Amino acid sequence: MGGRFLSRFLTKQEILLYLIFIIKMEVYVKQLKRDFNHLMLLSDDFYGSLSRYLFLKRKKKGEVIKALGQKGSYSRYLCKGLIGVYKIEKETEYLLYVFKETDLIHDWISYACCKKSSIEIKAISEVLYLEFSLLDLKCMLAKHPEIIHLLLLLNHRIQVRIYQQVDILRKGIKEGLPFFCKAYSGIELHLSYQDWASLFSSSIRTVGRVLSKHTLGYRIPKEIPEQETLIF
Repeated sequence: MGGRFLSRFLTKQEILLYLIFIIKMEVYVKQLKRDFNHLMLLSDDFYGSLSRYLFLKRKKKGEVIKALGQKGSYSRYLCKGLIGVYKIEKETEYLLYVFKETDLIHDWISYACCKKSSIEIKAISEVLYLEFSLLDLKCMLAKHPEIIHLLLLLNHRIQVRIYQQVDILRKGIKEGLPFFCKAYSGIELHLSYQDWASLFSSSIRTVGRVLSKHTLGYRIPKEIPEQETLIF
């Protein structure tokens, strides 16, 4: 019945793309479930309800996910790729933080109060993420109050990860670059000199000098020191 209904309105190619989308959606919801269950065990009923509010989205490198001046009323669970949070001042972008798979990303300045901010969220590489609105969160809360505990655990985890990222950035680009590239694999292929300068509070000239050494074989450490080991 459902197949005949779809075939009346969609071409075979569109139906195929739709089925591929459904399969990918199931794959990434399972990824989210495995990750969340490491934080706390939740029922299948909870995930069944949650999956109805999730939207799988893809963005190409450089595409804006949340624009300057836009209200930040969505959270995003990153399934694949790297996302950057930028601050815009006088039409210049300054990269503040980098996020990777399993991170939960939103504009923390405007998310709770739904006010506009100078924060921009953008895809550093091609990304796939599951999006969840603040309005949907309120709907989930009515049926599954346990989501509050989950969000507290997720918020704690992201705060720890941000602290660990900042700890690497404080080393300065010469010492911190190898650790940063180890923590965020492949990031050196995507960031501009301006992005690196923003992250490490350095000059573009220094960035160029350090990156040239890195490109010529600057050693990436096999292990991150214990105090900087990321929580997965």
